[in-house]
Formats: sequence, C-alpha cells, structure tokens
Amino acid sequence: GLPVDDNDRAKLVNALSVKAGYEEAWDYYTSFRPNVHRSNSRDAEFTFQSATRTLFDWRTSEDARLSAVILGTGGDGMLDFAVPPTIGGTLLSQAQLLPPGTYHLKGKSGRIDQPSRSQPYWTLRCRDGRELGRVPIPNSDKHNGLFQGKITVPQNCPEQTLSLIARATDSITGVLGQIDRAALVPAELEKASVK
Repeated sequence: GLPVDDNDRAKLVNALSVKAGYEEAWDYYTSFRPNVHRSNSRDAEFTFQSATRTLFDWRTSEDARLSAVILGTGGDGMLDFAVPPTIGGTLLSQAQLLPPGTYHLKGKSGRIDQPSRSQPYWTLRCRDGRELGRVPIPNSDKHNGLFQGKITVPQNCPEQTLSLIARATDSITGVLGQIDRAALVPAELEKASVK
C-alpha cells in the first residue's frame, strides 16, 4: 500500500539483474519505461534525469579519479567528462540485450582534442568480457564532431555492455570532452529509413 517512486523501481531493477538475471530485470524495467526497445540503446541525447539509475540507463563512472557527469540543459543533455593525465577508465556505460545482428553506433562529441593514441572510444562487450568492437571518437574539430562505427553482435552473446572509455594521455590538461549524442541502432533500421 506504500507509494513506489522511480528510485525504488531503479533499485529493484538493479537487484533483479543480480539475483534473477538481465531478462527478468528488463521485463520489470519495461513495466515503467514502456517506450524502450531491446534492439537499440536508450536516451541518445542524455535527457533522462534521475537520482538513481538502472543498469539499462546511462550510468557514469564511480571511480573518484574520473569526472563524468550527465548535464541537463532544458530539453537537451550531454555527458561532460574530465580525466587527469596518465589515467584511463570507463566513463559511462549502459547494459544491453541486443539481438544478434549488425549495429551502427553514431553520435556527436565536443571539446575533444587529443592525439589519436589518447582519444576516447566506445566499446561493446559481452557480459562474459569478450569485446565485440570499438568505435573511436576523433577530435571534435573533425566532421563537426560526428563519429560513427559498426559493431556485430554474435549469436552466443545475449547480454552486453556499451561503454565509453577514456585513454590515458601525457597532456598536462588531461582528457576533456563532451558527448552530445550517442545511439546504437540496428543497421537494417537505418537502411529502411534511407529508402
């Protein structure tokens, strides 16, 4: 008889993922987020705001050495990050239940200015740790900050994690940047929209 708020729901999703598995957690997640689909990532423009996030939402790093925060600006949002020199790690992640197939990761960055060896990248990994692919993020002054890449999910990888990874740099300013948009979508969906 007590009211259940979004924070309670998020905590239950995360608990279910550990105790019962991703499938049961996803089923409950869709009961209060009815417009989500397992065939693509969620919240491409970082507009969702909540004190407690589920593993199916964007979650920033808990590593105290890395600064990564989702900022809301009116109807828009962004990920803003700063990493000190010689430090790398996961800035952002989101659990996925993508069916097997080919996917395109597309997005837009800002303020990234690093040599290629220090540029951040996206990676999709199976829950067992296998890396399925990487999408590098070039400096934001190239292609108006747009980035894209292709990743294939095999049959034997039902649960995955999409992550943004910062690489260590020798620059005294460290690695700074923003992600304004990021979406992982089925390749055939993009083909259909072009026709």
